Amino acid sequence: MNDTIIFKLNNLHHRILSHFAERDNNKYPDFRTEVMKRFGFEKIFGWNIMLNAIYLIEDTELAKISFLKFGLQGPSRYDDVGEKYLRLYGILNSIYQQYLAVSNLLELYKIPNKSKIIAEYKNTRIIELRNKIGAHSANFIEDKNSNKKFDVFEVSRDQMNYENILILKNQEDFDKFDLYSDIKIFDKLFMKHLSGIIAKVIKKVFNNHTKFKKELDLINEEIKGNTVIKIKDEVIIFKNNIS
Repeated sequence: MNDTIIFKLNNLHHRILSHFAERDNNKYPDFRTEVMKRFGFEKIFGWNIMLNAIYLIEDTELAKISFLKFGLQGPSRYDDVGEKYLRLYGILNSIYQQYLAVSNLLELYKIPNKSKIIAEYKNTRIIELRNKIGAHSANFIEDKNSNKKFDVFEVSRDQMNYENILILKNQEDFDKFDLYSDIKIFDKLFMKHLSGIIAKVIKKVFNNHTKFKKELDLINEEIKGNTVIKIKDEVIIFKNNIS
């Protein structure tokens, strides 16, 4: 099950770090300082930020896999409202943690146009939903030009099913969210930026002359929607011709 593209990207990032650590750990009196220099971090604590992001992405991706497989109801298949709320708030928090992890990596690796990239995430429907009901349901400011101090949101309990939920704004306006579709849109953005971050790492640390570059190229083919099949030492790529 742990074979999503995000898992593959995250594992590649981790193995790049492990390879560098195993190869160069005994060469330097202060390994973290060398990591800071070679990876281009501003501070030694960059090591901690990088590891935290890797482990956080792995944990939260497991939560997303469970949600996309079993939905709000969960694997038990009991029609339990409390379970649905737990899974709803859990998946929203997991996605937000992934957003925070990639935000930290963007800063850590000095990726250009960070503010623009962060705005892309904040404009996704799933992050919007998290902010409205997962963090600030009782005091979310949707329209700063409004005369109201803030808006209040609540989930329509009768409309919670596998993919869709309905939220009620100020007890009068409804807004429908397609959870499955909204997560997929987030994932597409996440894969794009995580791939870009790893590409920069490979170029900076290994000057692109490595098996890691080839592996990233194959993952990028999957991101494009193509099918990659490995048979012993041969790699076959089936192009997705769907426009």
